[in-house]
Amino acid sequence: MRARLRGLWARLLACCFQSRCVGCRTWGPSPVCAPCAATLPRFPEDACPRCRGSLTPCPLCLSPPPLDQVYAVAPYEGLIRRAIHGVKFDGRPELARWLGARMAETLTSLDPDWVLVPVPLSRERLRQRGYNQAEWLALGIPGHRKAPDWLIRTRHTPSQVGHGSKQRWVGLREAFQAARAVDGQRILLVDDVLTSGATLTWAAHALREAGAREVRAVVAARAQLMQKVPPSGR
Repeated sequence: MRARLRGLWARLLACCFQSRCVGCRTWGPSPVCAPCAATLPRFPEDACPRCRGSLTPCPLCLSPPPLDQVYAVAPYEGLIRRAIHGVKFDGRPELARWLGARMAETLTSLDPDWVLVPVPLSRERLRQRGYNQAEWLALGIPGHRKAPDWLIRTRHTPSQVGHGSKQRWVGLREAFQAARAVDGQRILLVDDVLTSGATLTWAAHALREAGAREVRAVVAARAQLMQKVPPSGR
């Protein structure tokens, strides 16, 4: 409830006046001013080319997962982290549009036939939050068809924040199901943050079983793992 009220207040101010930069807190026409946008963190040169992880070897990509490629705007820190929190916890759609535009910049090599599928929330989480931040991000990415009803979350899972990599993979096993056959489709999953890769991998697995030809993902940020051993029990 508190997050909804903060988001409502932020939207009211943005409509009546201007947006407040999530970085420097100054008022202006954009939720992220140009000087702050120029400070976005960058991935290290040796980041994994497949998922932008920083560990060597990359625990997500040691074996071919059902997820073929991940596009990410920046590491999950600094300005990008604050922007994601503004969307996720304060309900600021203008920040979602800004992040979506940044995500679109990572997808210039993709054909327009790729279909955007936001990672769904459970009914309980959606009822608590009032919106799905992944759907908001997808709406900010132009040029691709959106299909938020192609994937469903079959059960509620507790927040994965603070859980280790193995816990994330076990906790999200079989948490997704395709809502329809997607034979031959090329699907681009949309989410806010990639950490262990469990959410996106299990979501991709469900879509592959439903006939998807290829599944990739785009996220606003890539969190960097601290463990070098891939999780067991996949």
